[in-house]
Amino acid sequence: MKKLILPILLSLAACTSNPKEKKATDTTKHVSITSTKVTPAKPAPEHTDTLQFIHFDGNGDYWDAFFINAQKDTLRLVTDEELTDKLLGKLLQVKWRTDTLSSAGDGERPYEDKRLTGFKELPGKPFAKPLTEQMALQAVKDLEEIKSNADRVNVSEKPTADKRYYQVETSTEADGHLSRFQTFRVYFYPQYEIKVYNPADETEMSLEAWRKSQ
Repeated sequence: MKKLILPILLSLAACTSNPKEKKATDTTKHVSITSTKVTPAKPAPEHTDTLQFIHFDGNGDYWDAFFINAQKDTLRLVTDEELTDKLLGKLLQVKWRTDTLSSAGDGERPYEDKRLTGFKELPGKPFAKPLTEQMALQAVKDLEEIKSNADRVNVSEKPTADKRYYQVETSTEADGHLSRFQTFRVYFYPQYEIKVYNPADETEMSLEAWRKSQ
């Protein structure tokens, strides 16, 4: 009996020491990736207009150039290039397009505005009588009422998209103190005109009406 047990144990040991190898299961998931072609956004179309340059403002977050068209409507364009005084009142071929800008500050948000992309000077008669800051000052200084009563004349407001005039303050001086004498608004379109402005009630009147009221 002992002779039979020994071969059986050896047979069992041999089977235990040579287990069949199991094939490893690949659990990796294969993800199919589809490539999408990204088409860049097309730039906004460019517009070309004949405009008269009337004012440049370099004080804001962006520089602004102001123009009028043949109907004397105002167009404000953001510009990266300073338009100098030598272009004031000149007719220009102006190219512009809509662009996306962002305002400065914590609440910065993108917004759309019109951007100047190019210009060149054109021959031709201006849509409105050209007027510079010095011309507006001189026009007020030449008024007989100012020659005889005012000691100082200065520009207090310049044209913007909503203001089609130079506002000119006049004042008198006595014992080192300045007192406001009169405020004028010199319009250059739709027609050249000087009006008298009353800051107290924010009203205007013509020079003729003002002189009759004196």
